[in-house]
Amino acid sequence: MDNKIHKLKKRTFADTICTIIIAIATLFISVIELMSYQYTKGHFSECITNGVNGIIVSVIMGLVAAIFVELRIKGKPFSKSIIWLLRIIAVILIFGAYVPDIIASIITNSEITILSTEHLLVVILGVTIGMLSEIFVYGYQLQEDMDSIA
Repeated sequence: MDNKIHKLKKRTFADTICTIIIAIATLFISVIELMSYQYTKGHFSECITNGVNGIIVSVIMGLVAAIFVELRIKGKPFSKSIIWLLRIIAVILIFGAYVPDIIASIITNSEITILSTEHLLVVILGVTIGMLSEIFVYGYQLQEDMDSIA
C-alpha cells in the first residue's frame, strides 16, 4: 500500500506544478486583457469578458492545485476537503458561465446573451462536476467504513 501511495505522490507532483503554472499564467494574461480594455479606452468590450474569464479559470486551476496538494498530503482521494473543493469548482463554473458577460455588459452598457452554446456547455460541465462530487461522497463513506474495519 505504501508503494502505491508513493507512486501516487510522484504522479501528482507534476500535475500540481502544471496546474499552478497554468493558474499563474492565466491570471497574468487576465490582467493584460483588463489593462488592454483600459488602454483602448473601452473600444473592445471582449477584453473585459476575456479578463474575467481568465480570472475564473485561474481560480479554478488554483482549486485543482489544492486538490492535488490535498491528495499528496493525505494520500486519499476521498476526503471531505476534496469533496468541498469539487463542489466549489462546480458552483464557480455554473455561475462563472455568465459572470464575465454580465460584468462586461454593466461596464459597457451593452446587451447580454443569455442562451449561447458556450454558456450552456460551461453550466453542464459545472453540473457534471457537482454530480461527480457526489460519487466522491460515496467513495468517502466506503473509505471510512473500510478504515473502521481495519
